Amino acid sequence: MAFGVAVSSSGALRRLVSRRRPVIRRVAHSLAVLALVAACRATGQRETTVQPATDEDDREQLAELGAEARALIGEPSCTSVAQCRAVPLGAKPCGGPWSYVVYSTESTDAAALADVVARYNALEARLNRREGRVSDCQFVSRPLLDCVDGRCIGSLMSRPPEMHSGKRIQR
Repeated sequence: MAFGVAVSSSGALRRLVSRRRPVIRRVAHSLAVLALVAACRATGQRETTVQPATDEDDREQLAELGAEARALIGEPSCTSVAQCRAVPLGAKPCGGPWSYVVYSTESTDAAALADVVARYNALEARLNRREGRVSDCQFVSRPLLDCVDGRCIGSLMSRPPEMHSGKRIQR
């Protein structure tokens, strides 16, 4: 008995084997495909292993981004207050920026600065979450801008009455 069937002649054996060939071929094909997929998956895992960034790496990158922002700002020179801008810098753990940096559209590439500041703020927010940082949660106001002696400045107080667009009014 072969495969539970009594074989009495060679014709019966041929019919039995011929009926099983398509099944055997399909099983062999499926096994080959599974082996190929498993080999590709194993190869891909070895190549894409990436070490996560450490807090120290992120703090170092934060310092580099801060230095890059200061370098982009340079000397915020101006001829009128219309050239002065302020951008929020940093991310307090409870929301809002730590401060504002003042720059001049005359001497600063505003798009490049916005990109660096956005990366800085996102990285600091990520560090805050990961390290469980806390802050004073005090609201930081956007500074009042002015052009004084050819330089953009920001202050949190209103301008004295004798100041107007960076030029002292003579009495």
